[in-house]
Amino acid sequence: MTKPLVSVVVLSYNRPVALQRALVSVVHQTYPNLEVLVVDNLSVSSEEIARIVSRFPAIRLISHPGNLGFTGGMNSGIRAAFGKFVYLTEDDIEVEPQVITTLVEHLTRNPSMGVAGPVMVNRISGTVRCAGGHFTLGNTYEMRILDQDTSVERLPRTGPYSVSYLPGASMMVRAALFERLGSFRDEFFMYGEDVEFCARVRRSGLGIAVVPSARVIHDEPSADVPAIIEFHKIKNFVSLYLLHARPSVLPIFIVRYGAAGLVRALRERRGLLHLRAWFWALARAPRFLLERLQSVQTVPCTD
Repeated sequence: MTKPLVSVVVLSYNRPVALQRALVSVVHQTYPNLEVLVVDNLSVSSEEIARIVSRFPAIRLISHPGNLGFTGGMNSGIRAAFGKFVYLTEDDIEVEPQVITTLVEHLTRNPSMGVAGPVMVNRISGTVRCAGGHFTLGNTYEMRILDQDTSVERLPRTGPYSVSYLPGASMMVRAALFERLGSFRDEFFMYGEDVEFCARVRRSGLGIAVVPSARVIHDEPSADVPAIIEFHKIKNFVSLYLLHARPSVLPIFIVRYGAAGLVRALRERRGLLHLRAWFWALARAPRFLLERLQSVQTVPCTD
């Protein structure tokens, strides 16, 4: 019996050496029915990236004339995918050989699950970067990443388990779910888009699972955070609350993270960036709130 087609979307930006390693890991998957798409956001390395992809005849390259960020890049690949399942990954991630097979088997056996993902391991330290997590959109935002910094040999769970969060850089999603819910929000650009998508999945009634026997290796990122990334983090955080938090928590949220957050930002000489991010989100608040009114259910704020 023919296995369902799985589309693997590999997001690339300015890391040709890492991309080469990532693609080797993808083409050595044990799963027999794959299509692989590399989506390259324009960078100074784009010509080299095109040459690398050309060494893999079965891989399709989607080249963007600019940098569309994580959300625009992934969405481009999702739109071009033909598979029943779509697996999202990045150029700085190596995928162990059984990952696609393991995740497809789990989703096939569990129709109530819409999304499944592996355990993500830090390359250098060998510790867990992310084994899924749980978030709460309450008076205080809480994100608990499971087993973070734990040695992979000491993981407490061996069988699949439910979570409310998976990182967008390593998740398998039913294509039908993308069609039903939409993919990542383009305007998020980067950061927080996976939390927002997971909130929609939870609202849809489908589950999210981690399968610990599937693992990927992630390069440790740089500790430096450019101002533009901080801007996206703040605006997307505010947008997440406007889209999904209970209305009763929004006044407290605005005081705690808006007003008090501005005071902290001014002390750190980031006041203008903080204000720009909040104005960006609040300018879109009417549209976000209209989306809420059109939703049948409210996303739970606790797990």
